[in-house]
Amino acid sequence: MLSVIMPTRDRSGEVARAAASVLAQDIDDLELVVVDDSSSDDTAKVLDDLMFQDPRIRVVRNDTSVGPCEARNRGLAVARGELLAFCDDDDA
Repeated sequence: MLSVIMPTRDRSGEVARAAASVLAQDIDDLELVVVDDSSSDDTAKVLDDLMFQDPRIRVVRNDTSVGPCEARNRGLAVARGELLAFCDDDDA
């Protein structure tokens, strides 16, 4: 399995496009772990909608912002894959 870790914070307008880009890859066994680093915009709703649409998406939420490095580490801690990759929330 490949786990892609994506930290995000207050990027409701970009995170769905980045997630779609990851999920469009031609890999059978894939999970996308999105770490919401205490967003204050509509990011949580966008992520909830994405999880509803695709079971390969898992969301981890931070109660307080810890920054992108620690958010990536948090994603690594829950990733199930033998292979790991990172994707930023504004990449496609």
